[in-house]
Amino acid sequence: MVLRPSRSLAVLASATHALAILAVFSSLDGIPLLLVLTGAALSAAWCVAKSMLWLPDEVASFEVMPDGAARWSDGGGGSHFASVIQVAWCSEFVVVVGLQGADFRWHWVLLLPDSAETGSLRCLRVWSRWRPG
Repeated sequence: MVLRPSRSLAVLASATHALAILAVFSSLDGIPLLLVLTGAALSAAWCVAKSMLWLPDEVASFEVMPDGAARWSDGGGGSHFASVIQVAWCSEFVVVVGLQGADFRWHWVLLLPDSAETGSLRCLRVWSRWRPG
């Protein structure tokens, strides 16, 4: 499954951060306001960069193998193997998949309907509900 940049996730993250910034303006002033605004702006930039797949270590594509493991590639072109794949949440609109690499780090992928083609998402949802074990 080749992932696409998710504009809806970027918009959702931006809107959430904008609401947080509005809440901060109503309750803080001075140096604390500047510190929180800086943190919120950095967090918003990081979330948008992740949702648009601009970071080199982001999962760009993955393939589930018949034995339940997965092979995935990152934005920098590196290929990785995930010994454990965990579907943390699966609904019609959102699928959250965790891939544990050989270095035991978890790489989490949030898939919205615009993140991949419809057929691939449907196959992933079916696999997550009916997989063995």
